[in-house]
Amino acid sequence: MVVTPGPEPSRHVVLTVSRRTDMVRWYPEDLVGILGRRYPPARVHSIVVMTKFPEAVLTRPLAPVLAGYDQVVVQVTVTGLGGTDLEPRVPEPEVALSRLEPLIDFTGRPERVVLRFDPVLHWRPAGDGRRGARGSLLSNLPLFAETVRKARAAGVTVVKTSLVTPYAKVVRRFKGLGLELVSLSGREREDVLSTLEAEAAKAGVYLEFCCEPTRSRSACVDADLLTRLHPRGLPARPDKAAGQRPHCGCAHAVDLAWYSSHPCPSGCLYCYANPTGTTRSPVRRNSPPASDRVRGRPR
Repeated sequence: MVVTPGPEPSRHVVLTVSRRTDMVRWYPEDLVGILGRRYPPARVHSIVVMTKFPEAVLTRPLAPVLAGYDQVVVQVTVTGLGGTDLEPRVPEPEVALSRLEPLIDFTGRPERVVLRFDPVLHWRPAGDGRRGARGSLLSNLPLFAETVRKARAAGVTVVKTSLVTPYAKVVRRFKGLGLELVSLSGREREDVLSTLEAEAAKAGVYLEFCCEPTRSRSACVDADLLTRLHPRGLPARPDKAAGQRPHCGCAHAVDLAWYSSHPCPSGCLYCYANPTGTTRSPVRRNSPPASDRVRGRPR
């Protein structure tokens, strides 16, 4: 019996830039330096960029450097909240969405550009502490349908999303601005997930949930996808990444930023990492109050 060996594990590393900070926007010179010193193109299988600032990928100093690598995948986060108190130093959605089509041209294939509507949030004004009165429930969920429709029109075919995780540090930041972060469970949570699925299907995009136990496991660093899309057919390292959440399907990758050396100045109130601080800025765009539609119930 002849056994045909499978493909050899890749000796080329997959890089993420970055789960910990928006490195392409705030630390592009550091990134260029690290790539030049430690990760030249000959060592790298793919670079997976995660950013709310797609323009930074398309301009100097990064664009000519990234263009020298075999494969760049860009995951652009647009929550609909850019320019509000929740994302004070992030571009407004229309600005980020307008760069999706140029990103597809830059990366070479639509499958290499992913929209992240992440996270889906629900919050309310916390009240004055005397009568305990609280404001109406707010959410970015009603902004999802229009956001994914525009992304699909630009050529994007895959959208990733998740519901916010109420880590203690995130809850404290919301309280600091007089807001209460609302965590959904049970029927309310399922209604939101179902609404996201229905709107994605309507827009013609494939929806993946990040670390959602009630849905199929997905991966932001997908070894099978990176292998399939690689221009020379090199296999990406397939073993699971260490230190990720239980329902995370990400393959091994090296992240080029660190919390202490690259804190993120974007100021996102819900950040799971280490933002440099959240200062209040004028809210230019209001999220609509919760209703049956916001919570995901049919019209």
